[in-house]
Amino acid sequence: MSRVDQSKFEALADRIYEAAVVPELWPELLETVGALSGAFGGVLFASNPQFSGWTASPRIAPMFAEFVEKGWAARNPRPARGLAFGAGGFVGDHELFSPEEMDADPTYGYLRGQGMGWCAGKIAAPPSGDMLVFSWERRFVDGPFDRATLGALNAIGGHLARAALIAARLGLARAWPPRRCAVRAGARLQSRDTPEARPN
Repeated sequence: MSRVDQSKFEALADRIYEAAVVPELWPELLETVGALSGAFGGVLFASNPQFSGWTASPRIAPMFAEFVEKGWAARNPRPARGLAFGAGGFVGDHELFSPEEMDADPTYGYLRGQGMGWCAGKIAAPPSGDMLVFSWERRFVDGPFDRATLGALNAIGGHLARAALIAARLGLARAWPPRRCAVRAGARLQSRDTPEARPN
C-alpha cells in the first residue's frame, strides 16, 4: 500500500475495547484492520496459565486452522525471532529475516504455497505471564508491509494489546471454538524462556 490513512485505524479504538468484553467481535475487527492494511486476514493468539487459544478473521480462519493442525505453528520461526528482535510494535518479515532465510525456511515455503508469505506481527509479553500475538497476513504477490502501514498499525497496537489481555483474562475460551485452543505450549512459543523473551 502506497498511502495509509492512519486516522481510519485510530477510529477503531472504541471497537477494539468493545471486543475486549465481547470476544465474538474479534473476527470482524481483525477483518476490518486487515482491509485497512491491505492484508488477506488477521490472527490473534493469546495464552496465559489458564487459557490458550486463537481467533481469526473469517477469510483466513480455515487456513490458520490447517496451519495449526498440520504442525506448522510448532515450526513457525516468526515468534522466536520476533521476541529476539525485541520490537515493541509491529514488524514485518523482511525486518526479521533475510531473503535467503525466508527462501530456505520450510514454514515460509508452506505459506507461499498457500499464496501467503508476508505478515505484520506484534508480540506482547507483559510481566503477568500472558502472551499475545497479533499477525496480519498478506498475499505473497502483494509484497511486504511498508513502514507507513506498520506505523498505522502501531497507532492502535497498544489498544489491541490491552483489549486482548482483558479478553484473555475474561476467558476467551467461552467464545472461541474448542478446536482453536489446540496450540500446545511448545508450539506456540519456541523461545519463551530464552533471555531475549522480554516484555513489550
